[in-house]
Amino acid sequence: GIMGMDKSDAANSGRSRTFWKQAFDQKAIDRQAFSLCFGGGGRVTVQDLARGARAGVLTLGGSDTRLHQTPMVYAPDQSEKYPRLSEFYTVRLQKVYLIPSAEQPQPATAVAVDEGSLNGGGIIVDSGTTITELPIVLGKPFQDAFLTATGKEWTSPKMDLTQEEYGALPTIVFQIEGSAGNDAIQGGSSRLATTLDPTNPSNSILVYMSPSQYLELIKMPMAGDTKYTFEPLIAFNTNSNRNGILGANFMMGHDLLFDIDNKQLGFAESDCEYQTVMAAAATITIDSNETIIVDQNVDDVSNPVTVDQDMNVTAT
Repeated sequence: GIMGMDKSDAANSGRSRTFWKQAFDQKAIDRQAFSLCFGGGGRVTVQDLARGARAGVLTLGGSDTRLHQTPMVYAPDQSEKYPRLSEFYTVRLQKVYLIPSAEQPQPATAVAVDEGSLNGGGIIVDSGTTITELPIVLGKPFQDAFLTATGKEWTSPKMDLTQEEYGALPTIVFQIEGSAGNDAIQGGSSRLATTLDPTNPSNSILVYMSPSQYLELIKMPMAGDTKYTFEPLIAFNTNSNRNGILGANFMMGHDLLFDIDNKQLGFAESDCEYQTVMAAAATITIDSNETIIVDQNVDDVSNPVTVDQDMNVTAT
């Protein structure tokens, strides 16, 4: 996970501790916002899992649309409703579904759980937690829905699956309360809740979690065996009063904007390939004064910077 990015400094006029706030205070960025884009996500084969995953991209001051494969849609930060979660980024989780895949959303199996109970302790999005920990009230309904959708039991601490069984696992969909105006975002309708349930508010958003995000490959088959061993990356809190956590595995495959200024989170699907950004990024030259001039060659960048030989950054 990524640490040091919470909201503990959002209203703090003293010494900054969090990374984004230090950057803002030192005028390296002009917005109190950052994005985390974690590689991985999407439906992949067992062989792809064995090859590992790329890391991703961190953007300070906003998000980089060059990374986005779908338009960004937004969810309001709900932390003001949960005083003890004031330093975290909090969303309201409305529903959970199991579907064949993002490309084939039907038939959808809804997890039967009351929305009020689901959000009783709050649901935070936390990059510092590597797995997703959901409220215990969701445990039995989720296990029942998984059995209905797959014919297999959700088992912990491990699951043994053949390559074919793994390939047939469902995608988990989290429906989150969205911000007003999501339905007006051009091209964003494919990630709004009306895709699965036309009766739901048109601004609610859908975040997809593929099997590669909720199961980690921990053991290859032994000679003569066809079973791969996986560790589930979804757990259920036994403390009914504890908040739920949508962790780093939930965030994979997305560029996720943490917008402190506007009290919202943004979600855009992405492969989080740094090379995508670099292909259109910096051209670097050195002038006669041994100053490195960075021309970012991006349409929406109006304030290029220079970096001198002592690595001091100044606007140009």
